[in-house]
Amino acid sequence: GESLKRYAVENIGGFLSGSVSVVLGHPFDTVKVRLQAGRTTYEGAADCLRRTVRSEGLPALWKGILPPLLTSSAMNAITFSTWQEAQRLLHFEEGAHAPLGKVFLAGAIAGV
Repeated sequence: GESLKRYAVENIGGFLSGSVSVVLGHPFDTVKVRLQAGRTTYEGAADCLRRTVRSEGLPALWKGILPPLLTSSAMNAITFSTWQEAQRLLHFEEGAHAPLGKVFLAGAIAGV
């Protein structure tokens, strides 16, 4: 019933936050990987970015995004919903602020 709906919403929220994170961060990762690969000599990150976009187009910054998009989004969904459930199990007073120790412990549980 209600707990399953709440769990689904928390999973969707975590999945979307992971997706946004990957979509926004992937261009930086692409530039980093190209700099590390060393196949082309760049003067720095800005030069790598500029030359990549000029020669391959803007979509080149998101090449190879599917594997990290799926894995990171799934991990975020699981972590977020696990943290929320741990918060509920450790701190029973709905609406009250949880003590910092319980928040820390919920984060540790979600991170395992």
